[in-house]
Amino acid sequence: SGPMVAGFHDQIHKFFPEPLQVGDELHQVDGEPCENLSRKEVLELLLTTDEGLSFSSTAGLPQTLRADAKAALARPAPGDNLEWIGPFLLRWGTVPALVDIQASAQRFFHAPLNVGDRLALLDGTTTRGLSRESILHLLSSFRGGMGFEPEPRLARE
Repeated sequence: SGPMVAGFHDQIHKFFPEPLQVGDELHQVDGEPCENLSRKEVLELLLTTDEGLSFSSTAGLPQTLRADAKAALARPAPGDNLEWIGPFLLRWGTVPALVDIQASAQRFFHAPLNVGDRLALLDGTTTRGLSRESILHLLSSFRGGMGFEPEPRLARE
């Protein structure tokens, strides 16, 4: 993924058709994809841009996840291990699994998420083996980095 917006001056909104949000990802500079570029390469592109910046919006997702995680930390763990955090219904386990996802959340991801996919990474931290509380603490300060892995398939003999 590309660099993420950590903050900005309000004047920036007049340059973009949609308001920028903290957590939005710099997608392209003058048509050049930024997702696999180093910090230095992105800065060099920004120095020579003709104002051709494109962002992938994550508007609302980080804020929603942070707020829901903080609220979940304040209540006991659900008896059925199922809990809505933002647009995700998670089943808590060794690795949290998606039981449901609100359709509107799919736009935040490069590939579609499916029921059974596992929440594998949060802001660069592997979630495997972490407790519900540890994952909720990570989500309560979520900066926008989230990775899912497909549901494991049974091996065929």
